[in-house]
Amino acid sequence: MSIHNQRGYFHFLQRRCKLAEAHFRLALQDDPADNYAHRLLACALNGQGRYEEAVVEARLAISLDLEDAYARYVLGLSLFRLGEIRQAESLAKEALALSPDPAYFAFAAELAVTRKQWSNVLDLAESGLEIDPQHIDCIKMSVEALLRLRRDEEAQRRVDMGLELYPQDAELHEHKAGMLFDDFQFARGVQHLKELMRSNPHASELYQHIIEAMDVRDPVYRLLCVGTTTICRAMNGMSDGVPHREILKEAALFVLQIFHMLLLVVKLPWTRSGRRALLGCAGLAR
Repeated sequence: MSIHNQRGYFHFLQRRCKLAEAHFRLALQDDPADNYAHRLLACALNGQGRYEEAVVEARLAISLDLEDAYARYVLGLSLFRLGEIRQAESLAKEALALSPDPAYFAFAAELAVTRKQWSNVLDLAESGLEIDPQHIDCIKMSVEALLRLRRDEEAQRRVDMGLELYPQDAELHEHKAGMLFDDFQFARGVQHLKELMRSNPHASELYQHIIEAMDVRDPVYRLLCVGTTTICRAMNGMSDGVPHREILKEAALFVLQIFHMLLLVVKLPWTRSGRRALLGCAGLAR
């Protein structure tokens, strides 16, 4: 490996993608046929959101080594960000055929999420965890699938395992907070929201979580949470043979939503969280 590739890889690991790009381009000046430099340059470009350029570099890497599974994975990531789901799925399959790497399983699971194929998501994530039981992306993909499949106890155990291994992962803290709120453990849930804010202060859902953390102090809000969760659990526990099961569930939730809306009309202007929510809707909150 050339000195420029070594330095570029070091910067890439530190998420200094612009510096990494500069070193990989220097490596390619010395050797334009350097497969390694092309595929890592594609990674650095992905890290900057320059997906079209990354596609070009990843394709060059594949042309220089037709058996390069990682270059296919990187190309798939680029195309996925560009919305080319089918091509990305094909590349994920090719990468897995060449090398059953946990990262490729996690990527294939992420692609399956876009089609809401939750059983497939879980199977792919579990396949990755069989190779590396501590792979963070596979852990998170499996949690997402277990929650969607309503296998809450398994999801709880998987989140706890993930937090033991990665105590600063924002997404796992977000899942844990949601689980605790569903179990009416509001104080513990707020603690995990605080960890989420510390781990990722720029999270896209951060403002919503702040409002939620403030709202759970309100006893009426807690009552609504308890009511909604209780109804959902009761309906989910019904036998599939119960007539109009889904209609009953939707009707019960609709009544709760109407009650919630009426409550908000009264409470929003007069509570701290309410005022912040109104300001946020108006684009004035900071």
